[in-house]
Amino acid sequence: MVFEQDSVLLKGLKAGKQHYFNQLVLKYKDKIYNTAYRFLADYQEAQDITQECFVSVHKNIRKFREESSLSTWIFTITINLCRNKLKSAEHKRQERTLSIIEKALDVKDDRGNPAAFVEKKEFEARIQAEIEKLPEDMKEVVILRDIEQLSYEEISAILNVDLGTIKSRLHRARLQLRDALKGVI
Repeated sequence: MVFEQDSVLLKGLKAGKQHYFNQLVLKYKDKIYNTAYRFLADYQEAQDITQECFVSVHKNIRKFREESSLSTWIFTITINLCRNKLKSAEHKRQERTLSIIEKALDVKDDRGNPAAFVEKKEFEARIQAEIEKLPEDMKEVVILRDIEQLSYEEISAILNVDLGTIKSRLHRARLQLRDALKGVI
């Protein structure tokens, strides 16, 4: 079942028309990047995953059976690429030593109050750090539901897990995050 808004895009992609692939990239690049970043907590790796995802979509679009929506298929590819990266020895050896302040200063914003900007970045980094501590199955559900705002049904299809299990994992993850972030939120 393909959502109507993606049906024309999908036909163009399967016909091999570059224009439609460019539209696909514009439509999904930010969502793929954000999802990958939430999983990997590394800007460069998230960019690499985004690129790998589009390469995979381009190579395999004719094999897409349309049993799910195009977006579900793309998120499934993204999640699987992230899982593989997290399991790789290279990722495990990498050090993540950037402090919260360095992360905050990494993004430039010349508007508003610089102190408020740094405070916001520290808050976001703290939440990201707590999400990273979650078990992988809970982390996936939190990212897809609370950050990417996908439906429970889409998450169930992407992760190939029953709907009740998705809701249970999300509930447990939210409780764990609430406890970890007491006094912060």
